[in-house]
Amino acid sequence: PGYVREKVAEWLEAGTVAVWVVDPIKRTITLHDTRGTVPLAESDTLRGGELLPGFELPVREVFA
Repeated sequence: PGYVREKVAEWLEAGTVAVWVVDPIKRTITLHDTRGTVPLAESDTLRGGELLPGFELPVREVFA
């Protein structure tokens, strides 16, 4: 987990707009961008926001 956090920070510092981290053990997706971090559980929906307008994917489908 520490390595992943470091890489996310590096990517955002380098100009990456957003990073989605999928955790297959916890069955979560964590969204990282310049505004902060948003954890999503299986009951949530992953949305593309301004980056991918119209994109929606229920988190549970990632782990189906």
